[in-house]
Amino acid sequence: MRIANRLAVMFKMIGGDGREYGPATVEELSVWILDHRANGQTMVQVEGRSEWQPLSTVPEFDEVLRQAYPGAAAGLTRSEPSTQETHGAIEAWDAAPAASFSAGDCLGRGWVFLRRHFLLVSAGCALVWAILTVSAMATCIGGVLGLILSGALYGGLMLLYLGLMRGQPASLGTLFTCFGPRFVPLMLIAIVTQLLSQIGLIFCLVPGLILKVIWAFALPLAADRGLVFWPALELSRQTVQRHFLKVALLMCVAFLPLLVFEVYGGLRMMTFLTDILGPPGTWTLDAIQNKKSQIGEFMMTLGLQEQLVVLLSMPFGYAALLQAYEDLFGPRRAGADR
Repeated sequence: MRIANRLAVMFKMIGGDGREYGPATVEELSVWILDHRANGQTMVQVEGRSEWQPLSTVPEFDEVLRQAYPGAAAGLTRSEPSTQETHGAIEAWDAAPAASFSAGDCLGRGWVFLRRHFLLVSAGCALVWAILTVSAMATCIGGVLGLILSGALYGGLMLLYLGLMRGQPASLGTLFTCFGPRFVPLMLIAIVTQLLSQIGLIFCLVPGLILKVIWAFALPLAADRGLVFWPALELSRQTVQRHFLKVALLMCVAFLPLLVFEVYGGLRMMTFLTDILGPPGTWTLDAIQNKKSQIGEFMMTLGLQEQLVVLLSMPFGYAALLQAYEDLFGPRRAGADR
């Protein structure tokens, strides 16, 4: 299809949330592509026509798609990307000019962002926190249920932040937009990253903190760019390795209350288990079984304390962290590659 008059043609678009947007001009739709609201497989309709077609079949958007999604990432879909496509996205990103960011600048911009959108982001954080906390307390499998739901809920929360940062429509309803094709990848990412980092924190503090840092961008990559489980983990790891000290510094400052509590909680747990079970090398399954009620009560108390600290840390922590995400992966990165 060739479009004779760019200014006269209007398009409708099906967004990643399944909603219809538009009519929009070619220029407006190009901005949405650069903001990663659309990609090569986003379905569009020329106003006045009945058929829908992928954006990649409209020649007028070839250049802007290449700018927004370099190389193999141009055809990446946010809903159901193939393994080959997502690995191609990592390779293309790895070959692209290296982006960078300033930890101090991200902290400053995060603070300004929080002041500007305090009520909405605080309400979003509180709602996600409340859903996960209630699910953990209300059922006998609450901890498992919380892990299953946390990926999609935190992914939706990050989309809320990113939408506000990019000047896009965002509301509390955005929190639930990942309960669809992106649910399973986000669930797997949340389960693996949380379990492995917690094990690292309990038994050897430093590895747990390192895992939290290198996988810091895995959830937003899955929620925002549609990457599946392993490509999201790998792209986060590869990117953070280039800027590890800056990302670690940013997270330490942005989530300082939570960091202090994680260190305290890990040490407190080791002390508690040593007191009731003896030195770590002497622990047995029978001894743990005999003390399971004490261990369960202690874990529940410590978990509730941790959740309160999480709630206090979330609004500013994610505001600062996602500023770094925008510098490394978002529209600013696409603009820098032009």
